[in-house]
Amino acid sequence: MFFVLDEDVPHAVAALLRQQGFEVQSAKELGRLGVSDVQVLLQAALDDQIVVTHNGRDFELLHEAWITWGRQWEREVAAENHVKASLSHHAGILITPHLPNQAMVDVMASFVGSYGPIAGRLLVWSAATGWRESRREPRPMPAAQSSSPAPSPRGQQAQAT
Repeated sequence: MFFVLDEDVPHAVAALLRQQGFEVQSAKELGRLGVSDVQVLLQAALDDQIVVTHNGRDFELLHEAWITWGRQWEREVAAENHVKASLSHHAGILITPHLPNQAMVDVMASFVGSYGPIAGRLLVWSAATGWRESRREPRPMPAAQSSSPAPSPRGQQAQAT
C-alpha cells in the first residue's frame, strides 16, 4: 500500500511512517501544498495512493460524489453502448482526527494490521471505535416533475399568446 498525506497531516509524520516501513509521501514532498481536495483525490487515484487526511467533511463529500457520478456514468454507458463499464475507484481514503505525530503513526500501523486493499472505500478512525468504514450511501435524486412548463431560454422573455 502506498499512502499520500494531505497537507493537513504534518510533514514530519511521513518520515516517522517511513521509519516503520510505510511507503508514504507528504503533500509538501510532492509540491501539492495549496492544491484543492478534488485535485488531491484525483491525483492520488491516478497514482494508486491512499489519501490520509484530517479533513473528514470535504473528503466524505468527495467520496460520495465519486461513487454517485461513477454509478451514473456506468448506467449511461451501458444504456448507450449495451456494454458494462466501470469507472476506476480511488485507492482509498483514511480520515483521522488531529493527533500527535507518534500517535498518528500508531493509528496508521493499526490500519495496516487490520485491512487489506480499500480501493473505493473511505475509513474513519476515532479513539472510541478504531477504524470503521463510512457506509453513507448516496441518496437517490427525487423524480423530476414534468407537469411544469420548461423555463424559457436565458435572456428571452416568454411571449404571451
